[in-house]
Amino acid sequence: MLVEAIQDLECDLQHRSSVDAGYCCPKDSKSNALDPRNSPLNAAQVDLTNVCGRTVNNEPILRVEIKKDDNPPGTWPWMGSLGYRGVGSAWVHQCGVSLISHKFALTAAHCGDDGVFQPGRTRLRFGDDNLAEDFDDGGVHETEAKSFVMHPRYRAAYFDIALVELADPVVVFTDYVRPVCLPERAEPIDANKGIHVRLMGWGNLKLNEGTTSKVLRSTSLMVFPQQYCNLTHRIEGSSPFAGKVRKSLPQLFQSNVFCVGDENGKRGPCRGDSGGPIVRFDFDGKTSVRRYVQLGVVHGAVGSCASDEFPGIYGRLKDADVLRWIKKTSFNEDLDGVTLST
Repeated sequence: MLVEAIQDLECDLQHRSSVDAGYCCPKDSKSNALDPRNSPLNAAQVDLTNVCGRTVNNEPILRVEIKKDDNPPGTWPWMGSLGYRGVGSAWVHQCGVSLISHKFALTAAHCGDDGVFQPGRTRLRFGDDNLAEDFDDGGVHETEAKSFVMHPRYRAAYFDIALVELADPVVVFTDYVRPVCLPERAEPIDANKGIHVRLMGWGNLKLNEGTTSKVLRSTSLMVFPQQYCNLTHRIEGSSPFAGKVRKSLPQLFQSNVFCVGDENGKRGPCRGDSGGPIVRFDFDGKTSVRRYVQLGVVHGAVGSCASDEFPGIYGRLKDADVLRWIKKTSFNEDLDGVTLST
């Protein structure tokens, strides 16, 4: 029943002829005949609206949870790891990032706190699946992080958004490395309530695990109404959870932060998923192409990694101030026109 519900939400039933191997299949196979994914693209010159958010299959992933070996390179080509080279040049993952252009990636501002970002050491790695092996590294782009720019209003969970500049920009976009789409416009806080999104990352599978996952994984989650987010996090008293809420969300949920989770409390972000994206397979009005659009950035959670009491907390990209800042900083666009849509 859950898979059918997701299909109803994410597939255009009028253009779907069959569902095969967990994917939604468009009836018209020629709809992507001019898809530029078929050849490498000059990343500095290409119109991002023609390439962003597309995957190897360019179809919505319908499986609830994707585990080991089911996220080969190209499944989530914008997904990157922020980390450094440790002992024996082994990759040490710290936070998730999402590529949004040939020279900028999006992450959480708190990923730059406490010495996590260190010029000369911090690096970014895109196009990988297994961070511990090199058999799948043929399409990997790895570079030093040139700069880390936090949103000027960042405080606790609010405006927990940052941009990381790549020292070596991506030269060409391929099936393995390409940006995710950003929202076209800001929207009211509950515009996306009830929709299913996908979370991906190399975070821990359990709260008390000592190391993050070496293999990229993803799962399906739901955006909750803002009222529900506030109700679940309005904790009185002196419990440890109450203290965490007061520290992270002293004014509870505002327009720039929202909550996303699993109805049964079994799936959610964990340690190492911070900064990673949640994305929605959506329709693009400019190109009439369905593709993935990033809706949020992982901040974390008050409770355990997956909790039916406390949904995960995310920075919200469809907030007008957040979206304006991202596009102004990364694309040097004057976006006074980015206003709240009605």
